[in-house]
Amino acid sequence: MSAPLIWIGLPAFIGGILFLTRGYRLTTGIFGGILSALLAVSAWLLPIDEVVPLGSRAFEIGDRFSILGRDFLLLNTDRAWLLLIYLFLTMWIIGSLFARPHSGFVSFGFVFTALLVAALAVEPFLYAALLIEIAVLLAVPFLLPPGSQPGRGIYRFLAFQTLGMPFILLAGWFLAGLEASPGDSALVLRAGGLIGFGLAFLLAVVPFHSWIPTLIEECEPYLVSFILFMLPAFVAVFGLGFLDRFVWLRESEGVYAGLRIVGMLMILVGGAWVAVERHLGRMLGYAAIIEIGAGLMAVGIGSSEGVLLFFWMLFVRIFSAMPWAASVSWLQEESGIGLELPNLVGFGHRYPIAAGILVSGGFSLAGLPLLAGFGAKFAFWQAISSDSPVLSLAALAGNTGLVIASLRALNTLFISFPVQQGDDQGVHNGAFYWLMVGLFGFLLFVIGLFPQVYITFIERLLFVFERLGA
Repeated sequence: MSAPLIWIGLPAFIGGILFLTRGYRLTTGIFGGILSALLAVSAWLLPIDEVVPLGSRAFEIGDRFSILGRDFLLLNTDRAWLLLIYLFLTMWIIGSLFARPHSGFVSFGFVFTALLVAALAVEPFLYAALLIEIAVLLAVPFLLPPGSQPGRGIYRFLAFQTLGMPFILLAGWFLAGLEASPGDSALVLRAGGLIGFGLAFLLAVVPFHSWIPTLIEECEPYLVSFILFMLPAFVAVFGLGFLDRFVWLRESEGVYAGLRIVGMLMILVGGAWVAVERHLGRMLGYAAIIEIGAGLMAVGIGSSEGVLLFFWMLFVRIFSAMPWAASVSWLQEESGIGLELPNLVGFGHRYPIAAGILVSGGFSLAGLPLLAGFGAKFAFWQAISSDSPVLSLAALAGNTGLVIASLRALNTLFISFPVQQGDDQGVHNGAFYWLMVGLFGFLLFVIGLFPQVYITFIERLLFVFERLGA
């Protein structure tokens, strides 16, 4: 047995099986959550490429699997990253029981995750671009509601993600040339530029971000949000692999300065738009842009502290973005009148569970005290301010936009209105939904109040990048 078979092949197989049972939404969601949690636990417990005694016998999980001449390699240091990935998937599957997205969401989540893990494990690394493109192509039929026609968001999403692939492939070609002549400054400049453009398309860097608010308005918010927060995380880790692998990138101050400036621009653009947005789904899309920008700024610090902050913000994002996306999707289904704020006046009184989760998730992403995102965002602001007060003010300004958006949503959803006969005041939503809000609320506060419980795990993620984490 090899690690790639366990954490790539097995999830893809599980996704295929669960697709056949997608009609049984609750059963599929429960089994999917259990299996994803087992994959996360196995990443925590099972060492790779080490002999493990089991009673009178012993077994070993190999680190390599070859298919069609390509190798997939997962090292023992990757286990922390695999645990984070499948924890991410587990939480989003649990949230789908509340959000009730497309019936194929669970199977799609497994296959999509398996493809992205394969993209990080494949050697030569240049094939990662092809696997990411396959994952994007797989997402398209799941994003489209049955019987509907693709809109501008789908086309833009597919176009921008596809445009990133040739840049990465060309960069791989130039990097092969650099191995033969490492002192060629012209090749260095071209390879660096191609990597930058490729990652800019894949990460939806401004001005290549226009598909995000359009797509989340056209399609199911929960499914789009899963892609918005999963795909950039993998692409960013893929980009960190370039920094870790090539010394000329890692030691270039211009690269880190560019990351800080681009990240600042994304935070400012996302913060400005989210502050004036009137659609709850598009608010979530602009929040994703802010988070991508914050991750780029953290890496742009140019030290192991920046990489640690990147992973810390990525970890707490799981417990902030998922509840927000779940509540937005649930409100859309229950209201049946769209997600424009003027249409949702007073809906917090009717559906306090979903509205409370929505507002708490927004505040947590903004880094308000006592919530999951506070510790990571506070440490991020401290690190950025010591590097540049201007960048720190820009980051705070972008987050202020997210706070304003959450306050506007709070005011709209819970504004006083006369109760009409027959209004559902939230007491008839059922024990299951109270259990869900209890779980989401518990995680939002516990993650924020006790960061010391999981910070050791975050530090282990630094070992994924041997040189960046030094």
